[in-house]
Amino acid sequence: MVEARNEDRNETAAPPDREGKQCGSVRTAVTPPEFPILPDEGEEPEPWVIATLTANPDDTTVRLGSNLPRKLRGVVELSQSICSQLRLSEVEPRIVNGLLRMFPQAEAAALLLVDPDTNELRVSSIKYRHKELADETRAPVSRTIARRAMESREAILSADSRTDIRFSDVESVILRKVGAIMCAPLVGRSPKPVGAVQVTTSQSGEKFTAQDLDILVTIATPFTLAVENARLHEEVVRQRDLAQAQSEALKRSNEDLERFSYSISHDLQAPLRAIRFHCEELLDQFDDQPESQVFYRVKRIQDGAMRLRRMIRDLLDYSRISSRGDVFTSVDFNDVIDEAIRNLETQIAQSGAKIQRAQMPELAADRGQMVRLLQNLIANAIQYRTDRPLEIHIEAQVEDDVCTFRVRDNGMGIPADQLERVFELFERLHTEEEIPGSGAGLAIAKRIVERHGGRIWVESQLGEGSTFFFTLPNRRIEA
Repeated sequence: MVEARNEDRNETAAPPDREGKQCGSVRTAVTPPEFPILPDEGEEPEPWVIATLTANPDDTTVRLGSNLPRKLRGVVELSQSICSQLRLSEVEPRIVNGLLRMFPQAEAAALLLVDPDTNELRVSSIKYRHKELADETRAPVSRTIARRAMESREAILSADSRTDIRFSDVESVILRKVGAIMCAPLVGRSPKPVGAVQVTTSQSGEKFTAQDLDILVTIATPFTLAVENARLHEEVVRQRDLAQAQSEALKRSNEDLERFSYSISHDLQAPLRAIRFHCEELLDQFDDQPESQVFYRVKRIQDGAMRLRRMIRDLLDYSRISSRGDVFTSVDFNDVIDEAIRNLETQIAQSGAKIQRAQMPELAADRGQMVRLLQNLIANAIQYRTDRPLEIHIEAQVEDDVCTFRVRDNGMGIPADQLERVFELFERLHTEEEIPGSGAGLAIAKRIVERHGGRIWVESQLGEGSTFFFTLPNRRIEA
């Protein structure tokens, strides 16, 4: 491939040593001018001049303007035209149309690209100078020659491909009556060429010159960049559309979950109330027989109904976190902790817990959900305390665009293999008889944190205590 050069090098023999032996050579560098010097009218420019013009089309056009020879100006304009497009469907026809304008002796110009899914080389776009060639089965195009150019990574020029010994075994050359041909591989960032460009005639003869081939090789570079950029753009668009579709599907799923949860909670309230009412009636009748089997079984039914009621309530709360939350406002987390502690005043007093807290930041958040979040984490520490005096420490650390909160206790701790499980809905590490609760508190906490764009995790040592971490974006709402 022809490339723009930073310098030309001349090499001459070094003077002989004392014994008359040649000891090496001297290489001198000649730096070319700041921008290419165009040849006189009627002369062909050197390949490196073409490459420099194409690599810097904007700067060159400004400097040289209308003094550019017609073909070089066409190279620059074509390079600018295709590199400004982001859709492959727009890049492809511009390439083949530009090739026919660039090489008026060509009868057909084709862009062949490797399908990224099937790895098959296909004709992506083709343009014919004459209508009678518009039948693709008769068009002078050879995929085999294109493949050979891609495999060797070298351009191909042939005055008559039908008599060229290199292509004597190529069936398409004979069937499609390919005469003179130029073909250049499209070599870019990928390990393998992405395709090839080809200009052909059905007639043999010196239709294309070596200088024409240099121009084709040079213009193949922006062709390759345009194709790769268009494919990257299409992949970005595809991924964006996929993400949007998944987001919409998730939104519908959440809405369905909310409707389902609401339906369950609403429809089950009446039968649950009936069960509780009749249980209370039966318990009143057997109030003087607390040791009887009837009293015991009815009490179990009543306890189960109460537990089911709590689970339904928690499920409804869990499903509504994303869709029924309040608008984010500026929230002082010192006030949030104050309210969470007030809500747990009875439990804190009964457990004898000592809560120590650092100064808290002010962030953009849903205040009600933040109270619920801290309240759940403090309640969890109280619920899983040991016989030793309970200590709870609440801290926050702001770093750049993230604020990390820590709620640390000296309670039971969590087994290492259960650290992820504790955030799952209705998952419990202990039985209802051992420690009461529905098992939804930490799942609700996680959903609240995720709604705010953060994450939550826990570090723990069994028998030593646990530290719950959660992050929130360090954002504020200006008054």
